Amino acid sequence: MSGSAAMRSRHSSVRWWTPTTGTRTSFRMSERNAMPLAECYRQLVELRRDELVVTSAGTASGEWYARSIDLDASFYLQASMGMASMFGLGLAISVPEARVWVFDGDGALVMNPGALLTEAEAAPPNLIHFVLANRAYGATGGLPYVNAARVEFQGLARACGIDRVYAFDDMADLRAEIGKIFAERRYTYIVLELTAEHGLHSEIPLDSVEQKFRFVRHVERAFGRTVFNRWGY
Repeated sequence: MSGSAAMRSRHSSVRWWTPTTGTRTSFRMSERNAMPLAECYRQLVELRRDELVVTSAGTASGEWYARSIDLDASFYLQASMGMASMFGLGLAISVPEARVWVFDGDGALVMNPGALLTEAEAAPPNLIHFVLANRAYGATGGLPYVNAARVEFQGLARACGIDRVYAFDDMADLRAEIGKIFAERRYTYIVLELTAEHGLHSEIPLDSVEQKFRFVRHVERAFGRTVFNRWGY
């Protein structure tokens, strides 16, 4: 499936922004097709090889830990919003032989949309940026953010200069196409339209300091790098 075909799932009631025509239409939140985050993560865990993962604060982190039980090759950026993509971008540039996945909540992305301009400029081929678009702040009770029903994250990415953009709102389409997308090593931006669940927030049994050491030590071992000096800096 081409990028343009993947932008519209077969059964989608969501009308996407089309760069070639410039048309844009909003949709009612109750009408949009969407997928459960847990199912999307299960599919991605099955396909994961040795990718380094960075997750944004809230549900994106808690659910990834619940599905992956990974405390070494995943970094849970729990204390900030809007910075996961920049963390992942720096990681991808610094360790070009690694494959890096970023899971960014849409509520986090809207706090730092300018990061997409930097990503588009750098476009490291080993980075895949997932946007988890549930149209709400799931960790705080499912409150929608401003203009949630109209913002179109794939259109935003293309307007920022990102070429390889996909969007999915149907699990059958995601299962059929995601492996093909992963097979090509290119900088990629993928929007996952998700159901607006809340209360999905598994506890990650590490504090930020321990996370830092475990994650960086894993990178050092896996890729033969020296990151820390003997004092851990």
